[in-house]
Amino acid sequence: MHETQGRWAAMVEQSQHGQEAYVWALGPIQPAASREHARAVAAELARNYRPTHPRRLRRRTVFQQSEDTLFVVLEGMTSKYHLRISVVELVADLDAEGRPFQG
Repeated sequence: MHETQGRWAAMVEQSQHGQEAYVWALGPIQPAASREHARAVAAELARNYRPTHPRRLRRRTVFQQSEDTLFVVLEGMTSKYHLRISVVELVADLDAEGRPFQG
């Protein structure tokens, strides 16, 4: 087993304005000690993470899509944004040649 396997995290993906449409952007990745810990971190992020938009949050609706995925709808005064928060496991961290990355 490679040394990077088994490292868990909660990862945020968020909608942002692109040039002509909304696009997905990577938000924070919060490391966790285990899958269960990553699930707890994800739940906390779903309830409390504050992205740049909407600037004035009116409402936050949290949906559980699966044990490892939460979907959050953020309603501002004039627009809606959304987040996907996933529990992820790092299975490889490689350089351009496919070798283990040596930071």
